[in-house]
Amino acid sequence: MKKVSVLVVTLSYLFFGHQGWANSDLTVGIDAFENGEYERAIDIFNLPAERGNAQAQYYLALMYLLGAGIEKNNNSAFSFLKLSANQGYVSAQTLLGSLYAQEPEKVENLEEAEKWLQRSADKGDSEAQYLLAMVLAQLHGIDKGNVNAYAWALISCGNYNKIGCDFQRSYEFNMAAIDIQKAPLQNR
Repeated sequence: MKKVSVLVVTLSYLFFGHQGWANSDLTVGIDAFENGEYERAIDIFNLPAERGNAQAQYYLALMYLLGAGIEKNNNSAFSFLKLSANQGYVSAQTLLGSLYAQEPEKVENLEEAEKWLQRSADKGDSEAQYLLAMVLAQLHGIDKGNVNAYAWALISCGNYNKIGCDFQRSYEFNMAAIDIQKAPLQNR
């Protein structure tokens, strides 16, 4: 009986306790990243990222994207961002959406941007809400998508995003009064 209890405690530590250690270790990695100690941060993030930790994957993606302590590599950055974003890590979803939105001449990129920004906007990320408004305006134009784009700008503004507020005010000039009234009901 005692052997079974020890086994249960040991397995619990390995599966659950180790994750807690990894999260506190990630805090050290984030501090290292923010202080420019990139090699140390890479050492800390690699193992958790390989094991599927979304936060570690996000920070490795940032490092690859910026070339911080590691050779700049957009393919690796996108790979880690997608892994993290697919797990629901909001910062990764927002960054991935914003990177896709940087090539608006490709409609498929705007559609990918919309998909990722929608996910993080739904979770309350005000930057994603503003960026989603911009992407919707680009995808659907002023005549077709204005209510939805305006609604997301309005939500972003309500979450204290100054750029979202600026976009919302400028967008109002292109909208009919009836569409402005519909907007608050559009997304919620």
